[in-house]
Amino acid sequence: MKPVVIVNFKSYRRVLGRRGATLARLAAQVADERGVELYVAPQLIDTSLLCEDSKLQIFAQHCDAVEGEARTGRVTLDCLAEMGAKGLILNHSEYPQTLEDVAQLTRKALEVGLKTCLCVPDLVSLSRFETNKIDFIAIEPPELIGGNLSVSRAKPDLLLKAFEYIDRKRGGSRKLCGAGIKTAEDVKIAKQLGAEGILVSSGVVLSDEPVKALDRLISGFFW
Repeated sequence: MKPVVIVNFKSYRRVLGRRGATLARLAAQVADERGVELYVAPQLIDTSLLCEDSKLQIFAQHCDAVEGEARTGRVTLDCLAEMGAKGLILNHSEYPQTLEDVAQLTRKALEVGLKTCLCVPDLVSLSRFETNKIDFIAIEPPELIGGNLSVSRAKPDLLLKAFEYIDRKRGGSRKLCGAGIKTAEDVKIAKQLGAEGILVSSGVVLSDEPVKALDRLISGFFW
C-alpha cells in the first residue's frame, strides 16, 4: 500500500481560504508524482471550499458527536459527507474528545462512508479507545507537537510499543506518526519503526517553501 500523509492546516492564517486551496492542489500534485496517499485537513471554515475540488481528498479537523439538523454552531458527519469530505480527525490533542464521542463518531462514519484518523498521545490513551473500525491511528505526544524534535527520534520505544499494540489489537488500522516531523530522516526513522504514514502540520505549512518541504518529507518513505 502507498504511504499515507495527512497535512493538517490547523488555524494557520497563511493557509486560510484560497491560499490553502492553492497549497492543497500543489500538495496533491506532489503526492501523485511520489505515489503517496494524501489527505488535507483545512481549517473547518474552509472545508466546503476545498471539497469543491474533486481532485483533493479532504479530512475535517473536527466533528461533533451530534446528529440532526437543528444544531447551531455544530459540525455533523452528515454535513461532512454531503459536502464531499473523505474523512475526519478525531481526538487531536488540541481538540480532545471523550471515549463516548469517538465511539459514536466512528460508528456513524462507517455508516456514511467516511474515513477516520484517531490521534492518541500515549499507550494508555491508545488502550482506552477500544471502539469501532478506525482507518488511521496517529501517535502524537502533545509536548512534541509543533517542535523541532520528532517523536520518531525522541520516543522510538513509544512508537514501537504503540505500533505493536495496533497490529495486535487493531489490525485493520494503519499506523501513523505525528508530532515534530520536520525532515526526511524523521520520516525514514518512523518508517523503520513501523509507521505507514505521517500526520504533519507545521513542518509543511510554516515552511518558507511548503511544497518543497512536503516533497522532502515524502522522500523519507523511499530511502
